Parts: sequence; structure tokens; C-alpha cells
Amino acid sequence: MASSLDKTVDVKHYVRMLWRRRGVVLVATISVLASALIGLSMVRRQYESQVTLMIEDRSPLASDVEQVMGGGRSGAGGKAYGFEEERLSKLIGRVRSRPFLERVIRILRMQDDPALLAAAEGQRKKHPEVSREEIAIRMLVQGLQSRIQFQSRGPGIYQITVGDFSPQNAQVLAQWISELFVDITIQNELEKIRSARDFGAEQLKLYEEQLRRSEAALEQYKGTMIQQSLAANTVQAGNLNLADALLQRVRQEADAAQARVKPFAREASRAGLDPSDPVVWSDAETQDLVRRVGAALQSGVVERLAVTGPGETQPWPPQGTYDLLRRDLLQRLEQRAAGLHPEAAADAKDALARHAFARLDAEIQLGVQRVLDQAIEVYRHQARSQPVDEMQSSRLVAEVQKDRMLLESFRSQMVASDVRQAVETTKLGLRVEILDPAQVPLKASRPDRNKILLAALLVGPLLGAGLAFLAEATDPTLRWLEDFRRTFEEPILCTTPLLSNRVASTRGLRRHWVPATVVLILLLTGGFFMARKTLLRGLDAFADPMRIVNPKDAGKP
Repeated sequence: MASSLDKTVDVKHYVRMLWRRRGVVLVATISVLASALIGLSMVRRQYESQVTLMIEDRSPLASDVEQVMGGGRSGAGGKAYGFEEERLSKLIGRVRSRPFLERVIRILRMQDDPALLAAAEGQRKKHPEVSREEIAIRMLVQGLQSRIQFQSRGPGIYQITVGDFSPQNAQVLAQWISELFVDITIQNELEKIRSARDFGAEQLKLYEEQLRRSEAALEQYKGTMIQQSLAANTVQAGNLNLADALLQRVRQEADAAQARVKPFAREASRAGLDPSDPVVWSDAETQDLVRRVGAALQSGVVERLAVTGPGETQPWPPQGTYDLLRRDLLQRLEQRAAGLHPEAAADAKDALARHAFARLDAEIQLGVQRVLDQAIEVYRHQARSQPVDEMQSSRLVAEVQKDRMLLESFRSQMVASDVRQAVETTKLGLRVEILDPAQVPLKASRPDRNKILLAALLVGPLLGAGLAFLAEATDPTLRWLEDFRRTFEEPILCTTPLLSNRVASTRGLRRHWVPATVVLILLLTGGFFMARKTLLRGLDAFADPMRIVNPKDAGKP
């Protein structure tokens, strides 16, 4: 069973419909074409100048040299994922950045254009806190950002495209943008090298200072240990027992001397003399003898500790100088007692002198006892703390070695870094070169007049056909036998002959609206072009190109 949707397409019907509505198609085509011509006349032609750059980073070679010299920049030879995309993003950001474009604007003195200053003065009324020059520069920066394109044409190959309404301006802008970009890129690389060098020098000073401090700490510790060793060199592991025995002998002699003080003091007191009066032993000569006796006794201790083997059986106290000085001291005290108390009896003066001698002898023995006791204690303390001292010394030595290794390693890296920087600053390093300089464009890149007019010739008939179909769909008139058959289900029994000689019922403008409309469109289009050349010329905001001063041509006549 056939469906109601199974209907064949009547091509002749649509052809007859388009032919009957050919006036609508013609008017639409001419209207679209005229609109395209008017639009093209209103849009300024934009010219584009292109510059091709080559940016070659030869840091892998510098990395190889650095590794040979002992450097440590690992992984420089490998390419990370997305390296080209990351570099392209950075380059686009640098070229379209405001500081970069401001330098281009000031070099070319674009901010001095009278038309631009007039427009900036108008904007300044809305923002009085901003200067006119600042507004003009902002307007120029925004305009340049939209007219600069930075594209990648392959690994290391990049293209800068600059558009402008004047072919000369486009060439000058592309030239200076590319040259300034190359200069800034090289300067940035050199600045990185200088910063790295300065940072390396500062770090080297820090490492040297750290090594100096660790060496000074080690030397100070060694000096302290040497001083302690020298202070306690009288008592060693080999004579420790002898020192203890000698300390007991010295203590006994001190106790015996103190025991003799009181009997002599009582005897002098019974004779009417004051034994507590220090005038007997306070004179300079007596005090000098006291010091000499003490030094001789201490020397005897040192000599006794230096003797090993049979020397341990030598008598104590020592003979010789010490014994002679003791006699001199006793004689000196007897002379002092006789001179101070000439009227006293001989026994009283002798008791006073011996009291003073016993008192001074006890002080000398106690002094030597304290020195020997301290020496023994120092040795025992050193024996107890020797493992800790050895650990501390080992730690300081290890710290000095570590700091020295760090310093030597950093110095080797500095040498390798200097070689790498020398490589990078030459042609072996980062290379930025203009392969294809900017040229004056010979034809406009936008708008493409041929494509737009061809599109208008295609869109116009399509729009006319659409209007024709719309008019046919809304028109209830039945003109052909097929229209009756399509509309009514009843069969058609007969038809009347076509009256071809019948006079048409439409007259005047309605009958000739197609040629009238076409003529009107052509007249309006021609009038617009004539008015634009004369009356509307002053209303064109882009009638004159922006004034750009090329510094390279500034000195030319």
C-alpha cells in the first residue's frame, strides 16, 4: 500500500515557480551585491607585514661542555613535553605585553599623532585623573595587541604578523617589533647570565666563610686541648701513683708546719711579743724569699714526677736549692725579729722568728699541695672526658672536610658555569635571528574583496530563491492544472483553452516593479559612493593613516 508521503518531486513545478519569481531573485542578488560594495567601501583595507624569526637554543651543547668540566646541570639535553608550546606562550606574552608595546610606541612616536591626541582628549573628559598621553598610549597598546599575531611555523621557527591600515606603517611596525624583540631577548639572556654569575659569587663567599668558621672552630678546639695538656703535663698516666704518693708527703709536711705554728706563737706571747703582727714577714725582701722558696718546692715536685723507677725512693723534701732558700728565709726572719725588738730576750726573738717561719712554711706547703692536687684532678678529668673530646674533635674534622668538599665542588661548578655562559653568549648559545625581514605589503590582506564579492553573488540568488519559495508558499493563487490536482482530490473532467491574448490586469509600477527596484538600488549605490567622496569624507575616522616616525629615516632629508 502506497503511503501518502510517497510523492515524487516535481522539478518542473519548482523551475516554473523560480522563473515566475525571477524578479525577486534578481532584486535580491543586486541588493546583496550592492550591500557588499557599500560595506567594502566602509571597511578600511588592512595590510599585513610578516617577519620570520629563528630561535635556536643550543643549551644541550653547553650542558655537554659543563658535564665534561664537572658541572651538574642534568637533563638539559632532553626536551620536556610541551616545551615548544610553553615557549610560544612566553613569546606571545612578551610581544603583546604592555611594557614591550610602550617601548615600540615611544620609539616610533606614535603617541604624537594629532588625531589620536584629539580622541584621547575626548576620553580624558571621562577620566580627568589620567593624563592625555597615558590615555593615548593605552589606546595604542590595545590597538596593537589586537593587530599582532605570533605563530609557530615549525621547531624554532616563528612568524610575527603585524597589520595596519597603511602598508608603510605595517612594515615599520613589523620591523621595529621584531628588532626590539630580538634585542630584548638577547639582553634578557645576558641578564640571566650576569645574575647567575653574581649569585654564584655570593654563594662562593658563603661557602668560603663557612669553611673559614669550621677551620677556626677546629683550631680553637685544638688550642684549648693543647693548653689543657700543657697545664696538666706534670701528671701523666705513668706517674699518677707517684703523684698521689707525693701529694700525701706534701700534705704531711703542710700539717707538720701548721702544727709548729701554735707552740712558737705561745712561746712568743709569753715573752711579751705579738706573733700575729705581720710586720716581721711583710717586707718586700722577705716576700721575695717566700716566693723563691715556693718556686723551688714546686720545681722539686716537677722534677720528682719526671723521675721514674729508682727515683721514687729519693727523700722528701728536696735538698739543694730548696734547703738553702729555707735557711736564708729563717735567717732573714731572725734578723727582722732582732731589728724590730732589740730589747727582747734572745729566746723570745728566736720564738717570734720561728713562729713566722713556721707560718710561711705552712702557706708554701699548702700552695704546692693545691697545685699538685689540681694537676691530678685535671688529669683525671681529661681521662674521663677523652672519648667525648675525641668525638668532638672527629666531628669538627669531618665538618671541615665536608665544607672543603662543598667549596671545591662549587668552584668546579663555577668553572663549568663560566664555560657554559661563554658558550651561550657566543653563537654556540641561544641564537635569535631574523630570517625574513619585514617588507612593504603590495596588496591588502583584509578585507578580501574577491571572496566577499563572490560570496555576495552566491548568497544573493540563494536569498532570492528563498524569498521566491516563501512568496509562492503564501500565495493562494492556482495557476496550473497540477495545482488543481494537488489541491483537490476530485478528478478533473475538462479544461478551458488558455486565453493568451487577454490583456493583463496589472498596470503601472506594480507591473514594472522589478526594473524600477533595480534602478533605485543602482541609483542609491551610486549616490552613496558620490557622497562618500565629497560630503562624507570628513566623517571617515580612518581617512588618514596614523603618523609614525621611523628613527632610521629621521635623519634623512
